[in-house]
Amino acid sequence: MSTQANIELIQQFYGAIGAGNIETILSYVSDEIEIINPLPEQVPFGGTYQGKDGLLNYLGQLAQSIEMGLEIDNLVANDNTVVVVGVENSSTKATGRSYRMPYVHVLTIVDGKISRFDEYNQYHELAAAFAE
Repeated sequence: MSTQANIELIQQFYGAIGAGNIETILSYVSDEIEIINPLPEQVPFGGTYQGKDGLLNYLGQLAQSIEMGLEIDNLVANDNTVVVVGVENSSTKATGRSYRMPYVHVLTIVDGKISRFDEYNQYHELAAAFAE
């Protein structure tokens, strides 16, 4: 796929996430997708997830834990990699606290599907929002 096609794929993927359209989300990822989101242990959805079942588990953990709002500030692409820079404005369901978290997501695309999703979060406000 071209760099522009990869950017469009990622825009559509994030649109499906925002709409909560699980079927469409799954159509954009490879069967072997790997999601890596290193977070402190008090955040229930941190970790590494493998495959579409892992992605469903991850999305379920997110849905149970937070009311999420993602803003995309910039997309940068090179070959099979798309970098998404933005801010998450969300709140935790457990404590009701809101947080604002800058993020960088690095997505790898192979054969027209997202095969890897690495999250890099400035998670201090997120961790504080989950603290009891």
